[in-house]
This record gives sequence, C-alpha cells and structure tokens, in this order.
Amino acid sequence: MKALIYKELKLCLNPQILIFLFLSGLVAIPSWPSLTAFVYPLAGLLVLFSSSAANHDIEFAAMLPIAKKDVVKGKIILVLLLEMASVIISIPFAIIKVLIMNPMMPADQKYPELGINFALYGFVFLIYGIFNLLFLCLYYKNLSHPIIPQLIATITSSLILMIIMICFILLPGVSVLVNQFEGSGLYLQLGIFVGGIIILLISSFLGLKVAQKDFEVVDL
Repeated sequence: MKALIYKELKLCLNPQILIFLFLSGLVAIPSWPSLTAFVYPLAGLLVLFSSSAANHDIEFAAMLPIAKKDVVKGKIILVLLLEMASVIISIPFAIIKVLIMNPMMPADQKYPELGINFALYGFVFLIYGIFNLLFLCLYYKNLSHPIIPQLIATITSSLILMIIMICFILLPGVSVLVNQFEGSGLYLQLGIFVGGIIILLISSFLGLKVAQKDFEVVDL
C-alpha cells in the first residue's frame, strides 16, 4: 500500500491540483464568506480524476500485481490527503483573518457569516464527506463516463455549501451563537466539528466499500 500511495503522489498530482489546494488560503479575504474558499479544493479533485482518466491511470494500476480493491483504496487515500492538506493550508490564513483582517474592518462593513471557528471546519469536513460518498459510489460504477459522477458530486457538495452560507447570512442569530467562543456557542462549534469529522470518515468508508465492490466487476 505504501508503494501504491507513492505512485498516486508521483503520477497523479500536477501543479494545477496544488494551486487549487492553496486557494483554500482565500479564507483570509475580508467581507467574504469563509466557506467559499473550500469550493476550490473540490475543483482540484475534478482535475485529479480528469487527469488520471486521460493518463489511463486506472488501467495502469490494474495491471500492477495488486488486488483491484487496493487500486480504489489508494485513490481514496490520496483524496483524503489532499482534502486534509487544503484544511491545513487554510489555517495560517484563517489566523491572519481573525487577528489582522477582521480587526481592521469597519463595523458597518461586517455582515453575518460563519466566520473562523471550529464550526467552519466541521462543515468543511461535512462537504468533503458528501463529495467522497457521491463520487466514489458513482465513479467506479461505470468508468466509461467519468465526467458525470464528478459533476454530480461537485455540484451537490457546492449547493449544500451554498445553503449553509445562506442560512448564516439570513439567520444572523445563528451566526452570533456560533461565533461565541464560550458557553453554548463553543459547545455548538465543537459538536459541528466532531460531527463533521465523523461524517467524513463514515462517508469515505462507505464510499470506499461501494466503489471496491463495483470496481471488482468492471471489465477493463
């Protein structure tokens, strides 16, 4: 498995994907919904699978002396590594927004949004989990139409992300509660954060099992 992950990192990554990952740093932009920055890493995953399909990566991996289920496992591990990388990259920029950008903003230019907190990353994990589940369940079912699963997973995840952002804009009371770093606000943040991690892990695991089952019967 270590060699397979090395293959994924060596052959499937390209500079364009890395650029999309670093765009999560746009979380630092003031007067901009923080969640929006994490749409770009999802677009990077589209590039990842499109590039893999163009380079016949699946056919190459299937010829290696490994089980077909390990081909899928290697890919989902790469996806999870990229998703975690986008989160880690965003953290320094999120700190800059909290400590520098937000204090410089005039009060009349601030508007209700999710902000920078544990809840933000909980929702990011939730969106990534939904993407992984939808994509894995659809992509390996029929490899002759790779674009459709990508579009369905990305559009669905982006719509859910937009709904979350709209709720925090239209329901400022929720935003005030979530942005509190003590009492019930902090408990709510931590609950969303832990819930997001759990959903990401469960969704990725279920997607992996479905994808492995489908890939076993695919004729390459």
